[in-house]
Amino acid sequence: MKRKFYCILLGALLLVLAGCGSSGRVDGDKKTQPTPPGEEKTALRDVSLVENNISLSGYNHDIVLSPDGKKVAFSGYNYDKSKQDPDSMIVLADLTTGEAREIKTKGGVNWVSAWLNDGKSLLFTGNETINILLTESGEEREIEKVLTHGAISPDGKTIAYTVRGKMYPWDNNTRPKGEAGLWLYDIASGNKKQLTKNLDEWYPVWYPDGNKIFYFCDLGQELGDGAGHLQGMASISVDGGKPEVFPQKSGKFRSAAWIVPGKALYIHEGWDDGEANSILNLENDRYVFLGEGDVWPGAFKSVAVDAKNGHLIKTDSGRVEIIDVSGKILNQFDLPEKEIGSFNFTVSPRGDSLSYVQGELGRMGNSKMKGNLVKLIALDGTSARSLTSEYKYNEDIIWDCDGDNVISLQMEQSGDSEIISAVKVLPIK
Repeated sequence: MKRKFYCILLGALLLVLAGCGSSGRVDGDKKTQPTPPGEEKTALRDVSLVENNISLSGYNHDIVLSPDGKKVAFSGYNYDKSKQDPDSMIVLADLTTGEAREIKTKGGVNWVSAWLNDGKSLLFTGNETINILLTESGEEREIEKVLTHGAISPDGKTIAYTVRGKMYPWDNNTRPKGEAGLWLYDIASGNKKQLTKNLDEWYPVWYPDGNKIFYFCDLGQELGDGAGHLQGMASISVDGGKPEVFPQKSGKFRSAAWIVPGKALYIHEGWDDGEANSILNLENDRYVFLGEGDVWPGAFKSVAVDAKNGHLIKTDSGRVEIIDVSGKILNQFDLPEKEIGSFNFTVSPRGDSLSYVQGELGRMGNSKMKGNLVKLIALDGTSARSLTSEYKYNEDIIWDCDGDNVISLQMEQSGDSEIISAVKVLPIK
C-alpha cells in the first residue's frame, strides 16, 4: 500500500518542549516570558468551557500560552450527528477572568502552532492552508494554500514554512516544482521570499539570532513506496544562498527543537515504519542516537526538552533519564508507581521539576481508575506528589510562565458522550 505524506502527522508526533506554554509541540515559538522581578504576578483561575457554552467532544493536543501568560488557545472539534464532518474551532480562554469563546475558521483547523508576539494573533493550520488569525476581530490572513508547519522568527516579524512539491499522481495539497521549497512570509507586508526550490523540504527551526534557519533538506533521492525523497539536515541564511548540509545523518525526519539555542538540537526522526530520538550537537559535529520511541502526546516512550538547563529528559515506562547534549546520562530514576502508565511530560520553566500525567491514557482503557492524575517530581527524583486530588481525564498539560502552576485541559464523560470541560489551574504549592 502506498504511503502518503500527511503533514497532519505533526499533531501526533509532537514532543514535549519545555518552558513557558509547552505542551507536546516542537515549534520553537514560545514567546512567553517570566514576570519581571519586582512586578506583581498575575493570579490565574480555572475556566469552565461548559459555563461559557463551548461544546467540544475532542481536542488536537495543541494548547499554547499567550506571551503575557494570561490566555491559552487551542483547537478542537464537536460531532454533530446531522453532519458528515465534525465542526472544528479555535478556543480562547482567559485565565484571569474565567471567560472563554470559540472562533470557527473558514477552512477548518488542524492545529494551533503559536501566538504571535503581539499576543493578539495566532499562527494556525487549517485543513489545507496555513494562516494567521486576528483573535479580536476573527479575521483570517491566509499565508499559503498548503498543509504545513510554520515557525515564527525570534523578532516576531517573519514566518518560515515549507511547501511540498508534487511527486506522485495521488499527491494533493502540493505545488509544482518551481514553487516548492522553504519560504519566508513577512507578517507586516504579506510579502513572500523563496529560499529553496526542492520538492521535499520540511520543518524550519529559527536560529536564536534570526539570521539562519535549520530545516530538513531534500537530498534528491527517491525512496520509493510513496515515502518521498531522502532528507538531510541543513541550515540556510535568511538572505538566501547555498545551504550548509550537515553530513551526520540522512533519512526521513519529523521535527526538531533547540536543546541549547544555536548549539544543539533534539531531532525526532523516522517515517511511518518507526521513530527514533537523537541529538545533533553543532559544537562538536556529533550526532547522538538515543534509541527508538514515540513522541506523540500520550506516548509512554517520550522526550522533553529542558531548555533552562540545556538537557533532554527521556522517559520509558516510568524510567526517567536526564541527558546532556553529548548523550551522557547525568541522572536517572524511577517514577513512583512506575507500573502505571505515565505520559505528557513537561519541564518547569525554572528547570527544577517535571510534571506529567499518570493513569489511564484514554477513554478506551479497561482499568478501574477511570481517569488520571497530574503529578510533579523534582528533577533529582525526589518530592513526588499529585497536583490533582481525584481521577479526571487530563488531556494535556502546560506550565504557566513563572513555573507556579501547571495548566490542565480536562475532559469529562457524560453518559455515552465526552466533552472537553475545563481549563484547570493547578498550583504547585
